[in-house]
Amino acid sequence: MAAPGTPPPSTPEAAGAVSEGGGREPKKLPELIRLKRDGGHLSEADIRDFVQAVMDGSAQDTQIGAMLMAIRLRGMDPEETSVLTQALADSGQQLEWPKAWHQQLVDKHSTGGVGDKVSLVLAPALAACGCKVPMISGRGLGHTGGTLDKLESIPGFNVTQSPEQVQILRLLEEVGCCIVGQSEKLVPADGILYAARDVTATVDSVPLITASILSKKVVEGLSTLVVDVKFGGAAVFPDQEQARELANTLVRAGVGLGLRVAAALTAMDSPLGRSVGHTLEVEEALLCLDGAGPPDLRDLVIRLGGAILWLSGQEETQDKGVARMAAALDDGSALRRFQLMLSAQGVEPGLARALCSGSPAQRRQLLPHAREQEELLAPADGTVENVLALPLARVLHELGAGRSRAGQPIRPGVGAELLVDVGQWLYRGERRSGPISSPPVRVALCGLGNRFRRSRRSFRSMVLPVLGPKAWPRLSQFKPRVLLRIPGGETLYVKSQSRHWSGQGQPQGPGLRTRLLITAVFGAGLGWAWLAAKAEKEQRRQQQRIEALRQAAVGQGDFSLLDHKGQPRCKADFRGQWVLMYFGFTHCPDICPDELEKLVQVVQKLEAEPDLPLVQPVFITVDPERDDVAAMARYVKDFHPRLLGLTGSKEQVAQASRNYRVYYTAGPKDEDQDYIVDHSIAIYLLNPDGLFTDYYGRSRSAEQIVDSVRQHIVAFQSILP
Repeated sequence: MAAPGTPPPSTPEAAGAVSEGGGREPKKLPELIRLKRDGGHLSEADIRDFVQAVMDGSAQDTQIGAMLMAIRLRGMDPEETSVLTQALADSGQQLEWPKAWHQQLVDKHSTGGVGDKVSLVLAPALAACGCKVPMISGRGLGHTGGTLDKLESIPGFNVTQSPEQVQILRLLEEVGCCIVGQSEKLVPADGILYAARDVTATVDSVPLITASILSKKVVEGLSTLVVDVKFGGAAVFPDQEQARELANTLVRAGVGLGLRVAAALTAMDSPLGRSVGHTLEVEEALLCLDGAGPPDLRDLVIRLGGAILWLSGQEETQDKGVARMAAALDDGSALRRFQLMLSAQGVEPGLARALCSGSPAQRRQLLPHAREQEELLAPADGTVENVLALPLARVLHELGAGRSRAGQPIRPGVGAELLVDVGQWLYRGERRSGPISSPPVRVALCGLGNRFRRSRRSFRSMVLPVLGPKAWPRLSQFKPRVLLRIPGGETLYVKSQSRHWSGQGQPQGPGLRTRLLITAVFGAGLGWAWLAAKAEKEQRRQQQRIEALRQAAVGQGDFSLLDHKGQPRCKADFRGQWVLMYFGFTHCPDICPDELEKLVQVVQKLEAEPDLPLVQPVFITVDPERDDVAAMARYVKDFHPRLLGLTGSKEQVAQASRNYRVYYTAGPKDEDQDYIVDHSIAIYLLNPDGLFTDYYGRSRSAEQIVDSVRQHIVAFQSILP
């Protein structure tokens, strides 16, 4: 957590002993920690000394953790909280905007929840309404997801803009919104403390939350800020009174810093929307931007946005603000802003266009997704009483959707889709279509099926408690009102949608015998038509999938790399050949060797068919730091004599990976300086024109890939002159 490249002090006691103007000798860090641990008051100088020690690296990780825990246990008074907020804001660059923008500069922040993808929808919707939204967001904390992690599941999306002032100004001028992370220049001290809180059990500290949120907003130079403070079983604060305390603290501190702040209290017992997990939440945000999506997500977006438009003076009433936000979602203007934001922040324009214009099925193929899926069935007959967000989030965290230590890579494809509603009738262990019953949850896994299956029973019973028929009369779900606290004592209640469930016994409908009779009478006559329609639908779906990827220009860009013999290679060298290409790294312990073995099996099976042309196998590294030419040569010789290994500089490998929408990130190094690279797993097929034709995930067998490649070869017609 100390700044990289800064040597630690020779002794712990030396930490904090930095001279300051005026001859004052600052207190040493152990003395400051002891003072707060014992319930003492930290002066402005004390707090600024601590922040300076965090910044210059003289504060050791253990000392930062000890101070955070002392603040968590002893708290801070309003003066201390305000000083800490300002000190964090002063640790980096202050953003400046044209004066004409002041009234338009707005933002929203959430204290974190499960399935909370509001920012992904709200920022472009506000931009479509004429606002400027310079949103500085964070990563996941504890079991809650992070906005930056979700956006980074989109290949190419860049949350770091440098130089910050110039790039963010450009984004606001061209798009009207941006979502970026903290950097060494934007509130860097909070970035260090934010990561430390995640791994030191100090996430739920009111002063630390307040300082973290408001320091970023002070830097943004906003006119209006709305903070969505969550309470409930899956929130940082389960108790509503604790959440109210945070809301009041945020409002008071914000007013003291010159901001117009409103705090909304919203429940977080059940997930927001129907999807939890980074990629799945991006897909659901796109649905909402389409004017569709889950009603609770849309409701929260338009009501928070409506309040922002009203508080910033851009609409006369909150209701008019809500109507304007709804119109931005329905007429496509918010979606167009989201597409512009993606392109402006590094996503290839073709991919951004395909994501924002494609169907849900097409979008899923363009984003990293899990190789395995498993549906959980109801453990008993009954009705869904509730969907508990916290156990769901914890299991997904364990499966790789969250971090247990700072800097740990995450698995963006891990997630869960909720397939039932509160009040719906379920049958034990049955998978049925229609309104009567369906699998409650579909869980997306990334090579962690065994770990998940070990915890299936507790996951199922905790996430979806179901009750027998006698419980139906008691069943209801009321979403609490959203409370907005406005400076000056005014209170605004924003009504949220509620769902009421009532009735007696099971849902009414035809009996089992009647349903069986209907099926017997019509089943035989409709069977052939159904099979024909299914085949046509599958053919159309496959064609749409390929067309969407073509429109995204997957693999259309060139690359410049070195092969394992040191010879320069570009994509033009493979024109006239069929190519099977895999991205991985030589230090991979299991998945990459398995996938390369499968690729080699495919090549050998195709070689055995004399009527087919040879297919060239290619292996491109995503770990150029370790995989130089010599390392690649040693590695590829163990697989196939024609397997070509390609490597290059970090920039060259990154460019090739972007061309094929390959996600990769290096994990933390251990004591032996070894590390794992998390990356997309797919085998790509390129045709003799050098164009992307298809890809094959880990679930596809060698025989299935051979059949697919054979079909593509037979059907191929060159489009080049």
